[in-house]
Amino acid sequence: MPEYVLVLSGKGGVGKTFVAINIAKRIAEKEGVAGIVDADYSNPTVYDMLNVEGEVEVDSSRRVIIPAKAEKLEVVSMPLLVGKKSVAMRGDMYGELMKDITLYTDWKSSHVVIDMSAGVGDEFLRAVDVLGDRLLGAIVVYIPAHIISAARIVDICKKYEVPVLGIIENMSGFHFKCKKCGEEYIADIFGKTEDIDLGAPFLGRIPFSFKVYEAVMSKKPFVEGEEFKALDLAAEKVLEAKPIGKSVVQKIKEKFKEIGREMLLDVLAFIIQTANTSIDLRGIASKYGFPGGNTIGLEITDYSMKKTKLVEYFRFENGVLKYVVNPKKVDVVIRIWDRALIWSILGYRPDTGEQYDLVDAFTMGKAEFYGVGTFRGLPTALHFFRNVWSEIKRTPAYTRTIKPILERLA
Repeated sequence: MPEYVLVLSGKGGVGKTFVAINIAKRIAEKEGVAGIVDADYSNPTVYDMLNVEGEVEVDSSRRVIIPAKAEKLEVVSMPLLVGKKSVAMRGDMYGELMKDITLYTDWKSSHVVIDMSAGVGDEFLRAVDVLGDRLLGAIVVYIPAHIISAARIVDICKKYEVPVLGIIENMSGFHFKCKKCGEEYIADIFGKTEDIDLGAPFLGRIPFSFKVYEAVMSKKPFVEGEEFKALDLAAEKVLEAKPIGKSVVQKIKEKFKEIGREMLLDVLAFIIQTANTSIDLRGIASKYGFPGGNTIGLEITDYSMKKTKLVEYFRFENGVLKYVVNPKKVDVVIRIWDRALIWSILGYRPDTGEQYDLVDAFTMGKAEFYGVGTFRGLPTALHFFRNVWSEIKRTPAYTRTIKPILERLA
C-alpha cells in the first residue's frame, strides 16, 4: 500500500498540477515509479498535460483499477474512467470515488501524489478521512497575488493535523535574458512576499519561464534546472516524511469519549433558562436581523456529521426562546457536531487552548445552517447564536452551572 501526499492551493490557476506532476516525476526518478491522482474531478488536467490516452483498466478478478502509464508515472484521472464528459458529484460520492481510486488501485508505486482541487472544502475533508494513516502531509502551491489564500490553507491543515511538508511560490517573477543584446529583464509581476511567514517550510520560488511553456505545450511537462530547485526539495520532503499515523477521525474518537444525551439536554435547558432570564435576546435579535416567530431545529451529530444524536426544536417569540414539540414547520436548521457545539459555547478548545466559536465550527465544516423556504438563515442565525453564547458567558449562571458541565463534556 503506497503513502500519499496532497498538493493543495487556495486558488485555481496557480500551476498546482504542473508542480504535482514534477514532484511525482522526481520521486519516480529516485524510486523507479511514482503515482499521480488527478483528484480535481470536475476540472481534471493531469491526463491532458501528460497526454495520456485511452482508459484505465479494471481487473475484475481482483476488483482493482490498473492505472495508466506516462513516462515512469502511474496515472489515474477522471477522463480515464468516464471519458471526456463533464462531472459533478456530491461530497459523499467524491469520498467513495477517492477511496476506490487510492485504496483499490493496483499501485506499483510506494508514493502517490494527489493533485487536489483548489481550496479546502469537502473534497479535502473526504481525502483526509479516506487516506487516514497513509497520508504523509501536503505541499501548498500559491502565486504571490494569492498568498493570503495559501496562509488559510496552512491554517486549515494545522487544524486537521495534516503536516504541511512545504510551500512553493509559483509564477514568482519574470526573468528574461535577450539572446541578441544580452540585456536582462527582471520583474516581480505579482509583487514580493519575502516578509510574510506562512508558518510552514518554504521550499522556494519558481519564476515565469519559457521552459515551462515549452514543456507543457510539448505534452512532456517535466523541467530541470536551478530555477526549479523548489521541486527537488519538495520531492525530498515527501520521501523523508513519515505517515501521520492514525487518521484524524480515529484520533478524535480515541481522545474523546461519547457525549451523553442527558448531559447535552441539561446544557441546553440551562442555556435557554439563562438566555430568557439574564440577557437581552430581543436586542440581539434586532441587531442581527433575526426575526421572531421562527422555529429553529437543532441537530446535534457525531464527528462525521452523518449520525444525528439529538434533535430539539425552539421558537424565538416575544423576546424569549421556547421549546417546541413536533413543530408543523421549521424555518432554520442548525446541524452541528456535538464537540463543536460545546467548544463554541465555551469559546475555546480545551485540547489545544485555541479560541473557538460558531464561525470556526462553520468554516471547518462542523456546523451547517439552512434557511427553509424564503428564510435566509445563514448570516442571521449564525450571528444571533454566536452573540447569544457570548452574552450568556457574562452571566453568573454560566460560571456557576453551565461552564462546569461543559468542561466535563469537553
